[in-house]
Amino acid sequence: MATTSYCAKFYEISNEINPEYINTGYITREMAKGLDNRVNKYINTQNFKSGDILFVGSTYETRQEYGFYLVLDGKGINSESILDSILTTKILDELKKNNVKYEKLFLQVNKKNDWIQEMFQYMFQDYDYIERFREEGIY
Repeated sequence: MATTSYCAKFYEISNEINPEYINTGYITREMAKGLDNRVNKYINTQNFKSGDILFVGSTYETRQEYGFYLVLDGKGINSESILDSILTTKILDELKKNNVKYEKLFLQVNKKNDWIQEMFQYMFQDYDYIERFREEGIY
């Protein structure tokens, strides 16, 4: 019996995690205190599923593309390259086990705010993640 696939979703939660983010456009040193704990508490109050990608913001003013978290087993995993972290063996195996797919998420991001779309395009400029995700069976 085939397992139903789950289409991962994208959520922009920067202002929920740090209400001042809208004013600063990045995570200040003060906002960064306890960030992982706040993200994980927020994940536990929402209906996020393994594979979902959350935009929280980054402490690097000019590198907001570092501000993504991947939800995995009810916890947030942060990485400067969220798409590369998805392709690590441990995470990839877990996503495959849960039959997570990313095609709709990538299409969803392209319909979102221009600045989110620009961040994803920046991440895609040096590497064809869609092709790699297809090869791994998660697209």
